[in-house]
Amino acid sequence: MNMMSIFGWSFPFGRLAGVTMRFNWTLLVVVVFGVVGFVRGGRVDLVWIPILVPIASIFIHAFAHILMARITGGRANATVLWAYGDNTAFDLPFRAGNHFAVGISGPFASMVLWLIAELIARSSFAGWDAHQWLAQPGSGVDSPRGMPAPGIVAILAGSASAFNFQVMLMNLIPSILFDGGRIWRAVLWPMLGLRRAVHTTIIMGFIASFAITGLSIWAMDYLLLIFGLFLLIASFSEHRAFVGGYDVVFDAEPGYAEQRSRKPSFLARWRQRRREAREQHVAEEQAREQEILDRLLAKVSEHGLPSLTAAERDTLQAISRRQKERVQDRA
Repeated sequence: MNMMSIFGWSFPFGRLAGVTMRFNWTLLVVVVFGVVGFVRGGRVDLVWIPILVPIASIFIHAFAHILMARITGGRANATVLWAYGDNTAFDLPFRAGNHFAVGISGPFASMVLWLIAELIARSSFAGWDAHQWLAQPGSGVDSPRGMPAPGIVAILAGSASAFNFQVMLMNLIPSILFDGGRIWRAVLWPMLGLRRAVHTTIIMGFIASFAITGLSIWAMDYLLLIFGLFLLIASFSEHRAFVGGYDVVFDAEPGYAEQRSRKPSFLARWRQRRREAREQHVAEEQAREQEILDRLLAKVSEHGLPSLTAAERDTLQAISRRQKERVQDRA
C-alpha cells in the first residue's frame, strides 16, 4: 500500500531473501514508548522485550505478505516496516483472489502470533489480564497484590499477545494505511465490479475514521483522536486519487482494470456458442456441396453434359445458383 507522505521517512536496514528492508520512523516511536514503559516499571533488564516484540512481529507480518505474493505468482522486492504494518509494493496477477490472499496473509500471521502468545501468557501467569495489557502494553510487569510476579516468559508472551492483537485488528480497517484497504477491495470486487468495490471501500474507510474520531472525543482519548484524524486524511487521499481515475492500493485505473477482468455473461456465452454452431453447420454444408459439384463436373468433363441425369442437372444448377448468391452477398 502507498502511504501518506507524512509517514514516508524511513532508513535502510538490509536485504533478506532478495527483499530490500527499510524501517519507518513510526516503528521506532513504538519501540521508544515501550522501552520507556519498561524503564518506568523498574524492569530495565527487560527493555529488550519492547524492542524485540514490535520489530519481530511486524517483520513476520510483512514476510507473510511477501511469501503469499510469491506463492500466488507475484513478487515483492522491497518493504517498509512501520508501527502497525508494512508498506510493500506488490506486483500481483490482477485477480481478486490473488489480492485477497496477499492482503489477508499479514493479519492472519498476526492472529497466529497473538493466539500462541495468548496461550503461553495464560499458562505461565495466573494473574494474566488481557484487557489491562491491551490498554497499556507492558503493564503486566507489575503483578496484582498477593499474586506472584510474572516471569520473563509471561512478560514476553503478554507483550507479544497485546501487540499482535492490535496489529491484527488495525489491519482489518478499510484504509490505505492498512491491509484492510486491499482485503475489502478484493472481497467486494467479484460482487460489485472493481470500480464500485474501490468506491465502496473508500466510503467504509470514511465511516471507520468518523467512528474512531467520534469515539475518541467521547472517551477524551487524544491519541485515539490523532489516529482517527490520520485515518480521515488517508480516506481523503484515497478519494482524491479515485476521482482522478486511479486506485492507490491496487496501483491501477479501476475502470480499465474492470474492463480487463469482466467476464461475458451466461447469455452472451450461450449466443456465442449458437453462433459458432451455425457457422460450423454452414461450413459443413458448403463442403458437402463442393464435393457433389466436383463429382458432377468430373462426370461432365469425362462424358459430356448429356451423360447427366435430370436430377443431376437440377442439383448442378441449384449448387451453382447458391454459390453465385454467396459470392454476391460477400460483394
